[in-house]
Amino acid sequence: MFKRILKEYSIISFGAILAAAAIYFFMLPLNIAIGSGSAVALLLNHFWPQIPISVYSLIFNIIMLILGFILVGREFGAKTVYASIIVPVSLGVFEFAFPNFESLTKDPLLDTICYILVVGVAMAILFSLNASSGGLDIVA
Repeated sequence: MFKRILKEYSIISFGAILAAAAIYFFMLPLNIAIGSGSAVALLLNHFWPQIPISVYSLIFNIIMLILGFILVGREFGAKTVYASIIVPVSLGVFEFAFPNFESLTKDPLLDTICYILVVGVAMAILFSLNASSGGLDIVA
């Protein structure tokens, strides 16, 4: 039982970190907001840049988590709480490790395609374990 739970949460961790990497390395450098809680965080950061994107993301996730527990259930809620903490923490680590990061591709279309592909894999991993990365994924 413990091994199964450890395995599930390890995979959830990987999926959440992968989602954060997609956000940080493909969505944020070109300031493209692609329908997610992180896009909301990006927009808020545009108006109030003194607060890091990771903080906005965490606040938005907390609000959506409350809705997830109420509407979807405890198992989903618990796994999503875990993943939705990993995503903004990972964003914070990326912000610290790679300050002023610029686009890998230097092309908005390629960044968008890469974001969609990488975050799609991350979401598939999380959804397959009855979890989500928080934010608007809870609605999905």
